[in-house]
Amino acid sequence: MRVRRIPGFGRDGVMGHTHDRDLDLLTAALIGAAVGVTATLLIRPGSSGRRPLMTGLSMAGRGARWAGMAGLAGAQVAGREAMKRARRGVKRGTELMEELPLDNLRDQLRDYLDAAKGAIEDTVREELQDLRKSVRRRRKRFGM
Repeated sequence: MRVRRIPGFGRDGVMGHTHDRDLDLLTAALIGAAVGVTATLLIRPGSSGRRPLMTGLSMAGRGARWAGMAGLAGAQVAGREAMKRARRGVKRGTELMEELPLDNLRDQLRDYLDAAKGAIEDTVREELQDLRKSVRRRRKRFGM
């Protein structure tokens, strides 16, 4: 019976030491140390008594406040312009409304609606007559 060997392991199942594995371990240790030192430097109090991380956060807060104020000013300008243009639109719409011949439009609309109503009544009347004829034929067929 043949024993399967796993790459990287010796005959007895113990992992063999290679130069690459030692370098991988050393690299992981150095990265961990760098992350730890960076976190310590950011969290510890500086010479002014404040934490460097808090200084960065307060500067970011100032930037956000400045951006918010600029956005507010832009929104106010946009609101004023929108109000001016809306007023101009209302004025122009009122002028156009006064120019429209509403009496003629009302008469034309009434004529169209009357014509449509008449066409619908004719169609319904014809369909009802056809339905009555069909009912009479069926009654005759069944002897009723």
